[in-house]
Amino acid sequence: MKLKEFMKKVSHVLPLFVTLKHLFMKPITIQYPDERLKLSKGTIGLHYLDTNKCIGCGTCARICPNKAIVLEDAGVKEIKTARGVIRRPIKHPSIYIGRCMFCGLCVESCPTKALEFTTFYEIASYERKSLYFSYKELAKRRE
Repeated sequence: MKLKEFMKKVSHVLPLFVTLKHLFMKPITIQYPDERLKLSKGTIGLHYLDTNKCIGCGTCARICPNKAIVLEDAGVKEIKTARGVIRRPIKHPSIYIGRCMFCGLCVESCPTKALEFTTFYEIASYERKSLYFSYKELAKRRE
């Protein structure tokens, strides 16, 4: 019997061994809605804003290449001085996630590290309006 003829007769045996090997292994697939992936610390998800650290400088809005970040009025801060009361508007970033490309420039450029990424990645929506996250919503989402 020649080698080619022998190989034709036993060519179905090798894939059978591969199948048998995987038959007894633990499955690597997760059942998504019931089980969640354990993500690493460096995973980029939705943004989180610490409003106590944010000084409203607007660096994040200026550096965003897609213009996904706008500064939203958050009230007025009154500072008492010897000459009187100074009223300064407080502004915090709000993000339109539909435009965001998750490049991380806003997080890196924040001088007080008030803006950071979370591991929350379930952002899909049927309406575009729900992809706009105000500073209040960003302050709630820490996961």
